[in-house]
Amino acid sequence: MEGLQRYLSLVPVLLFLWLSETAVWLILFNYKYPDLLFHP
Repeated sequence: MEGLQRYLSLVPVLLFLWLSETAVWLILFNYKYPDLLFHP
């Protein structure tokens, strides 16, 4: 049970890291190919 609590406390950190990494990749991708993702 203790391992489960440790895992649950790690989930928000991993989720935050994954979201920030995804945001960085989207920004870089949009910077290289501005016409594909967001149309003005």
